[in-house]
Amino acid sequence: MDSSRTARNIRITIQDKVGNTITVDGVTYNIYHSYTFADPDDMRDPDSRTQEPAWVESTFLVQRAGRRGSSILQLDVFSKVGGESEDDNDPFGMRAESIADGLEDLFSGLGGGGSPKGRFHVKNYSNPFNPIDTGVCIVCQNSQGDLGMIEDRRISSSEEGLRRITMTLRFQLLQDTAGPAAFYID
Repeated sequence: MDSSRTARNIRITIQDKVGNTITVDGVTYNIYHSYTFADPDDMRDPDSRTQEPAWVESTFLVQRAGRRGSSILQLDVFSKVGGESEDDNDPFGMRAESIADGLEDLFSGLGGGGSPKGRFHVKNYSNPFNPIDTGVCIVCQNSQGDLGMIEDRRISSSEEGLRRITMTLRFQLLQDTAGPAAFYID
């Protein structure tokens, strides 16, 4: 299979675009891409004494980009909700909202050269220290056809002192967006 269509290269390219941290209002929060490393130090545990007030976990729900389908990435933003008198308070979940807005901004709008942020090239990670651009474009496009827009964003009720916002993003290779007219040669 062409390296631009392998699930591994597409997944890592998207994760690389998201990054390992996000900075909002001068504060940097971690993004954990692998389920095995998610919820470090059991941060969701209400008795956790960790200093990290918020974090993001990512999970691929579907990996069909490059196979005439879409890959769907779920981003879960977690923020500890503190009381008004606590040093690190966020009683209304505003921190989680700001982080979610920052994640949306990674793909929406135009980049520095005037090209859409939601369109970028798949890289070949056979050598992870020197990924090679395959020249094949991948796009973040929701099911309504809006480039750079998220599929869904939901706020969960606060549970155990945490605010959670779940976002889903849909990715397709540019060739996949042609639908039945796409033509693949292996």
